[in-house]
Amino acid sequence: MQKSFKDMATRADNAVTQWRDMLGNMGFTQTEADRILSVYVRERIAKLDYGVGRYNVKHGAFLDATVMRRALGV
Repeated sequence: MQKSFKDMATRADNAVTQWRDMLGNMGFTQTEADRILSVYVRERIAKLDYGVGRYNVKHGAFLDATVMRRALGV
């Protein structure tokens, strides 16, 4: 039982790293990626899939750079 929680925590960390890398490739800084993820999670646009270890968004349009800049308030 304890190992499964440890695995879930590892997958959650990997999901954040993957999110930062994906947005970094799009020209966002790590801080901006974290702020966007925070907004998306708060607004229930993104959800962590513990089984796979990545964040899923409700619609691909939320991964558009213009939409993400709006989430930053820029």
